[in-house]
Amino acid sequence: MGGMWLGHAANDTPSDPPGRRGPRARMSHGSDGPDRPIGPIVYRRAVQATCGHLNRIDPERPAPLGVCPTCVAMGSEWVHLRQCLVCGQTGCCDSSPNRHASNHSAEAGHEVMQTLEEGEDWAWCFVDQVTMEPTPQGGWEVVDPFFEAGLWYAHEAIDTGGPFPFPAGATADDGFPLAVWESTYRGRHRAGTLDPDQAAALEALPGWSW
Repeated sequence: MGGMWLGHAANDTPSDPPGRRGPRARMSHGSDGPDRPIGPIVYRRAVQATCGHLNRIDPERPAPLGVCPTCVAMGSEWVHLRQCLVCGQTGCCDSSPNRHASNHSAEAGHEVMQTLEEGEDWAWCFVDQVTMEPTPQGGWEVVDPFFEAGLWYAHEAIDTGGPFPFPAGATADDGFPLAVWESTYRGRHRAGTLDPDQAAALEALPGWSW
């Protein structure tokens, strides 16, 4: 499954993949992955995504720190922490004043980082611009935050008696574009590019039909 949803500028990257503290779509990625609340959400990826840098992840990397050491040395503060999965360096997120995780990736050429937020386990590839989650087998899989968030919102809307299929322009109370979400994946189905697992999840929605 591939994809990413964005808010505001087209160059922003995905902030809080769901399943942890609510649906993914309530946040938008900073360049270091999920970080900050968003406004209007726009789906930007039309093809299934992969990460070509998983072989760069070092399973013997150092344990993450509980601080951003560069911020500490500067006497600065941070918002969230990230760990480079290539070398193990801990840095601060893009919502922090100094963006040390993103800067480290750019300067060192290290492509993949992981959140250190409690209860979260997503990772972000700076090069391929994809969100990943760990698999039970110890690997990583690319996830589609827009799809997963929309599925959550769709269930909420249907469970509360909202109209379905969603009328043109329909949004959730906090602005998630339900109608755009539905049309995106109906379009993929017509084009023959919809992931089979996503198709099955959609068909499980009460009232869904192609």
